Amino acid sequence: MFAAALPVLFLVTPLLCWGMLLRTPLVGTVVGCLLAAEATGLLCVETGWTATRAVAEVEVAYAPVAAAVLVTGAVVERVRRGPRPRRVFGGRWHAGTILFAVYLLATLLVATPVYLTIGVTEAFTPSSDAVLPLPPGLSVLHDDPGPCGSGTCERVLVVGSPSGLSGAEIDARLRAGLTGRHGWQLDPAGTGCRRNGWLLDRRPLCVSLWVQDRQVLVELEGGDVYHGDPVGDRG
Repeated sequence: MFAAALPVLFLVTPLLCWGMLLRTPLVGTVVGCLLAAEATGLLCVETGWTATRAVAEVEVAYAPVAAAVLVTGAVVERVRRGPRPRRVFGGRWHAGTILFAVYLLATLLVATPVYLTIGVTEAFTPSSDAVLPLPPGLSVLHDDPGPCGSGTCERVLVVGSPSGLSGAEIDARLRAGLTGRHGWQLDPAGTGCRRNGWLLDRRPLCVSLWVQDRQVLVELEGGDVYHGDPVGDRG
């Protein structure tokens, strides 16, 4: 129960702290909107609404960016209104400051190091977003998140054609879509690898195409950083 609440606390704590620190309607609203926009962006990335390979960077940068926005708002309010009257703002301001300090310490000294040493190093089950959406005329007939073993996790998609295309035609359309829309670089055998992320997530993500009768198997493999050399950014 507590573990499930941690992502929510990570997301909303900057907004909660700013609600305790703000002094003026104008600056308070602007900073609140900026923090809400940042939280919405992270939520979109986490839920897959926004496709990006910089997921790790967005997650790691969330707390420092929120801190910069919050501190800037507090400084602007001080310039506009002068020092805080302790009689009015003292208790609330101290509580908000302490809460945000604890939040930053926990995030930067505990959560971020754990995430960088475990979260972006272990083998992972790839998301089908690496190859979706498919080119027109193709559809996913079956999506099977496979097992993990030997430093990799698999996902197999069976792709067919409602209009009755042959396996070779489906393969040709898939290759065009993967190399064009998704930026993969495939060898003649229909295999390609790239980093799963941008800078921080260097785990290899590989795709392979296999023609079977009037269908094509799309095999995705998500590896860890311990087996073999990290994959260069070739796709």
